[in-house]
Amino acid sequence: VSLVARALGDPAKPGEAKLDIDGKVAGEKPQAFLVLLFPDLPLERIATPAGSQGRLIVKLSGVPNVKVTGKAALETAPIEVAFVGQGSLQPSGLALAGKGAVVSKDASAALTLLGFEAPPSAANVPLSLRFDFTKQASTVDLSGIAGSIAGETVTGSAHLDQSGPKTHFAL
Repeated sequence: VSLVARALGDPAKPGEAKLDIDGKVAGEKPQAFLVLLFPDLPLERIATPAGSQGRLIVKLSGVPNVKVTGKAALETAPIEVAFVGQGSLQPSGLALAGKGAVVSKDASAALTLLGFEAPPSAANVPLSLRFDFTKQASTVDLSGIAGSIAGETVTGSAHLDQSGPKTHFAL
């Protein structure tokens, strides 16, 4: 773990403090550290085979309740995910906007990350996608999707509503 974090503000109001975070976590299940930055992130959605090694890289700067800009990348054996953009903590939850990418040799890892139960047919299906990403409350929009799934070129958009017990979507 290599982490440098600075906060300037009232200790009683951490959401209003100016933050600068620059860190890297390497080893088994590095994504566990994401919950420190994103408390509502469902870590069970990130595929983590026993003993899997990986790396999490985070660089963030800003005031959480107003606007934080930065980038984050998670690199594990089952999936690699990257995000560059901005976000803030809102009363309705984490809000994000930016560009994302996901690469995996197993599409089921990406489906699980989005809140879907992956069918057996998704196993061992490679994917590589880039997209614009927006999250407001329990709604996620992926626009400008471009890349490949199982060697086939794909483009499009997706709208995900995660407000209920099951994720609802429109493609």
